[in-house]
Order: sequence, then structure tokens, then C-alpha cells
Amino acid sequence: MLLTTTIIGRFIASANVKTQNSKSIAIPSPQFRRFLGFCLIIIVWFVLVLTGFLLLCDYSTRPGASAAVPTKWPENSTLPQVDGRQSLLFFIHPCCPCSMASLNVFERILVKTASSQDATVVLTGGVEPNQKTRDWFQNWCQKRNVRLVWDFRREEAEIFHVKTSGQTILYNKNGSLVFSGGITAGRGHAGDNPGQQDLQAAIHVNGSDQATAKCHPLYGCSIWEETNE
Repeated sequence: MLLTTTIIGRFIASANVKTQNSKSIAIPSPQFRRFLGFCLIIIVWFVLVLTGFLLLCDYSTRPGASAAVPTKWPENSTLPQVDGRQSLLFFIHPCCPCSMASLNVFERILVKTASSQDATVVLTGGVEPNQKTRDWFQNWCQKRNVRLVWDFRREEAEIFHVKTSGQTILYNKNGSLVFSGGITAGRGHAGDNPGQQDLQAAIHVNGSDQATAKCHPLYGCSIWEETNE
């Protein structure tokens, strides 16, 4: 009986202590709760921004499909060749925003190598752009003394196995491939890069044959996907 009374007494005392402790727990003030909510919002915002940044970096540095360009100038191509001159081709989809950076780099290359090559811009992609876009490219090429070819059926793109907008190709005066690929370091990046440097070097060699053509990753939109048309 005494043992039972002792156990019950200890249980009641323990319950009283827990009750007192629970009453002593402070309820967070409204200001503190607002502070915690603000911190949570900041954390969520930071995670979203970081995720978006990583996705953007992945997209900008992910190369497009490279072309298995013929090592000799295709006989079935209707693109003109000038005797004794290197043939520089630039394929671009008019609706690809990534390729505008490539076009800017291409312009710099033209300025530095104008006397050593015969340049052609091939506007391709499967659908004709509106008149404003056509006029813009026409004026761009005229001001830079560059030939403009419309390839909306993608016939020349298929002959040269071009898959991605911004594809740049150089054949020497003997009709041998010396450069193929991209001339930017990423999508929308118009700064100096190894592709640009190798292309300029190949042009300045002025037509000598190379054992292996220089190839570089290509950053741009597909010219065969319906979403780009």
C-alpha cells in the first residue's frame, strides 16, 4: 500500500512539473513569426534564382548537332564558287536568336579576311521569313559585300549536312574542307573564341591543304525542328 501511494505521488508530481514546463514555453511574437516568414521567402527565392541560373548556364553551353560536312565541295551544290578563292559559307536560321552572336563574330572575320575569301550567307530553315526580316538580311549582306542565298527548302543545308543554325564552313581554293563548326564559345556569346581564331588562321593560310579540317562545337537552334519554323 505504501509502495502504491509512493508511485502515485511521484506520477502526480511529474505531471505537475510537465504542466508547469508547458506553461513556461513562450509563444513566438507576431514580429518573430513575420521574420521567420521573411527568411523562408528569401530562401525559396534564392533556390529558384540559383536553379534558373544553372539551367541557363546549361542551355548556353550545350552545343547543337554538328554537321558531317563533305570533305570535298559537293558537285550537286548550286552555291557559286569563285576560281582561286576560298569559299566561306555561313548557314543561319532567320528565327534563331542564338545565331545573331555568330553573325556578329562572322562580321569581324569578314573585316579581317575580306581579300582572302568569297563569303556566302545561306538563309535556311524551312519557311520563308517575313519581308522585314528578308530586307534586314539583304541590307546586312549588301553593306558587307557578301552574297546572300535563300535556302528555305533546306536543299543546300541537306547537301552540306547542316543541322544547326550558325554552321560555318570553309573550303580552300582546291575545294577541300579546312574548317567546319561554330564560331562562338556558347549560345549568344559574341566574344573571341577558339573557333573564330582557327577559322581566321585557316583563311590566312590562303588555300593550302590540311591533313584534317578544324572542327569546333556549334551553338545554335536546329534548322530542322518545326518549333524553329
